[in-house]
Amino acid sequence: MFLIQMAKSKVMLELPDGMIEIGKELKLKCKSLQDIPPHKSRQWRGGEDNKLLCYDGVTIDSQKYKEEIKSSTAYELTVENVTENDLQCPYACRIGFDIDQKFLNVNKENFIHMPDRNATNISYEQQNGTFRLSFELQKVYPKPFCMVISNGASRNFTVTDEVKSRVLLNVTYGLESDEPLHKCLEPITIKCLIGKRTHTITTEDTFGCKNFNAKFTVVEIR
Repeated sequence: MFLIQMAKSKVMLELPDGMIEIGKELKLKCKSLQDIPPHKSRQWRGGEDNKLLCYDGVTIDSQKYKEEIKSSTAYELTVENVTENDLQCPYACRIGFDIDQKFLNVNKENFIHMPDRNATNISYEQQNGTFRLSFELQKVYPKPFCMVISNGASRNFTVTDEVKSRVLLNVTYGLESDEPLHKCLEPITIKCLIGKRTHTITTEDTFGCKNFNAKFTVVEIR
């Protein structure tokens, strides 16, 4: 009987353990069980196309990637100005012939992206006795849970459409009611829970209580 033993890699890739945010930096660390000999090459691969990013400290884009030797057994790659293309993809570090590869998976525990406050369209209308309120949040993660504060009570929105790019979401919400969703002469306030953060949308217009039968769209928010 023959036993085949898999060789244990002498290097270990460490992915970020904190929150990842688009536009900020991302740090990957490579550790060796032994001191790294000067004659052994160091390599980084990864990203959307799983391509070579860095070889012995020379990167394919000095504005995007930077390698730093941290100790005799560890070195680090910094990815500047993180975009969607830097996420949901494999990364690997290599020392000589030893390599370790891991997949950078984003989820609600390690990644958040808040929507642009100036890019939220709100539509509020009354038709045949029914009040309809809808809006869209663009480029957001994770999927928000949204409600409107109406006459002191909260009403939950329903997701009516959802489009996903590589990571980020465009989510459309809607709510119908037989009663007005606004309080007389006050703006509409919508609150969305995105991960552990709260995103508040308040219309700059206020709405009357009588003869409310026009359809309009509110673009400006604060």
